Amino acid sequence: MSLVRVLAVSLTCLFAGACVNPLPFGPGRVHLRQENVQLAAVPESTLFQHSGLAKTSNKLRDVVRFDFSSEIDLRHSLRDRIVQTRCEVVGGKLAKQSNWASGPYYEGTHLSLLPPEVQLKAVDGKYHYSAYAFADLSATQLIDTRFKTTPLDQLRFTGLSCFIIGVTKAPVLFPRSNNLVLSNEDFMSQLSTLRASGAASPTSP
Repeated sequence: MSLVRVLAVSLTCLFAGACVNPLPFGPGRVHLRQENVQLAAVPESTLFQHSGLAKTSNKLRDVVRFDFSSEIDLRHSLRDRIVQTRCEVVGGKLAKQSNWASGPYYEGTHLSLLPPEVQLKAVDGKYHYSAYAFADLSATQLIDTRFKTTPLDQLRFTGLSCFIIGVTKAPVLFPRSNNLVLSNEDFMSQLSTLRASGAASPTSP
C-alpha cells in the first residue's frame, strides 16, 4: 500500500469515524500464532456468554473453532477497548457478509467477562486463546435488508479468515491482529470426516 493511499485511508477514518488499521505492521498491531483450527460442537451457553443470551442452554452448535496464542496478554494490550473477533469467507461469490463470531476466550471464558483480578497466565511464554466462528457452519449475506444464510459447503471459497480487533468510539485506527485461516481444502476434509462418522458434531470443547 502506497504512502499516499495510507494517508488517504487514515484521513478518511479520522473524519468518517474509526476503522481498521490498514497497515500490516505498526503501533497496535497484534501478532497471533495459529495453533489449531477444527470444526467443533459448542454449547450455546459458551457461545453466547458474553451477550447474556442462552446462559444455561446446553444445545450444541457446530462452529469453526480457532485456537491461537500470543506473546502478549490481549486483555492488557487492548485495554479500554471492546475486543471482538471478525470473520469473512475468502474468495467466495457472496456479496458483503455478516458472519457470526465470538471471542477471544481464555480458558473457556470470554475476555470481556474475566474479572479484573484474574491474571492471565503464560505457558512457555505464550498466552493461549480460542474463538468460535461461522455458527451452524454457515455464512450470512445481507440482501435487500434481509439476511440469507447459506451452508459453507454450498459456497465456492478459498478459505475462512478471522482476526481480533480492539474497538473504541474514538476516531482512530483500530488495532487488529493478523488473520487466522482455515483453507477450503481443510474445511471440506474435516466436514467429510464428520459426516462419515455419522456424528452430529465432530467434537466438544
